[in-house]
Order: sequence, then structure tokens, then C-alpha cells
Amino acid sequence: MPRIIYIKESKGGGYVILGISDGEEKRALVVDKSTFFSLGSPQRSHELSEEEIAIIEKANDEYRALKKALSLLSYSDNSERNLKMKLLRAGFSRDSSESAVREVVRLGYLKEEEQLERIICYEANSRLNGPMKIISKLSAKGYSSAAVRRALEKLQDEGIVDFQENRRTLLEKKLDTDATDEEKYKLLKSCGYKAYE
Repeated sequence: MPRIIYIKESKGGGYVILGISDGEEKRALVVDKSTFFSLGSPQRSHELSEEEIAIIEKANDEYRALKKALSLLSYSDNSERNLKMKLLRAGFSRDSSESAVREVVRLGYLKEEEQLERIICYEANSRLNGPMKIISKLSAKGYSSAAVRRALEKLQDEGIVDFQENRRTLLEKKLDTDATDEEKYKLLKSCGYKAYE
């Protein structure tokens, strides 16, 4: 029967590391303090029931999923949906993945609306991409097209993004003044603009 061989408090203080031995196999599992207290604050040498092991393993999986989520967010922006998919692909359970995403949102590490506005500003004002290309690109990254459209409208209403001006700038930068209508059409379409607005 598995038993606790050591108990350590984590550096941050919100978690407890439990050393568990099951004969030959030794593992260190991390649980949040509330889970530890819900188990009755077991002591060293405490024999664990199957139910207690299941609770500890679930809490450990949630902790590891949260750490992975934070790591993924440190590299790049992610939508909630995309982050959850990455956690699932990394082998975490659906429950642990959803719990980790909820927690990073609660902690303020993942703010989709702010991400969308920042990405849209870059795509529109720096890269001169049009709304159709931006919606397509961000939808492919897991953001809902409705959320992208709302962010686009907000930025246009506030005057932060001006697609008419960006369209003119794009044509001036990429084409000569004697460009044909067909060349203009192809360029605008490839950059996500309706050709004749």
C-alpha cells in the first residue's frame, strides 16, 4: 500500500510536496494546501487509500497543467481555446487543462481582449493587413471570430485602426502609380481587403 515518506512545503507556500512510496516506486506529487487539508493533513508514514491517491494524483496533474500553461504563455500569446488544446496535446486531462486555463485567466495572465487588440493593431497598422485576413488569421489561432470582430469594431470606433487609410498606404507602398486595376485587386485581396470599397 502506498505511503507518505516525506512532506515539504513548496517555496511559494501555496503547495505541499508529498513524497509517496509504493514499495519500489517513489514519486513526488504536488498538491495545493486546500487539497492537503481536505485529506486531513496526513503525516509521514500515513498509508494512503486508493481514493486518497486518486485525489492527490488529480491535484498533481492540475498543478503540472498550470505550470505548463504559464510556461506556454511566457513564450507567446494564446487564446483560451488554443492554450487548452496545447495542454491536451501535452498529455493533461481535459479537467486539468480546463482548470489551468481558468486559473491563468483568473490570475490575469491570459486576457484575450487585450491580446486581440494588440495583435490587430500590429496586423493592421504595421503589416497593413485588412479585416478579412486578420479575422482568418486570428480564428486559426483559436480566437472566436465574433470576439475578433468586436475588437476590430472597437479599434475602428476609437480611431486606432483606419482600414481605409491603411488600404491607401498599402497601394502606395506596394504598387507603382500606373498599376492596373487587376494588380490593385490582387494585392488588396491577398492582404484581406475587399477590392472595391
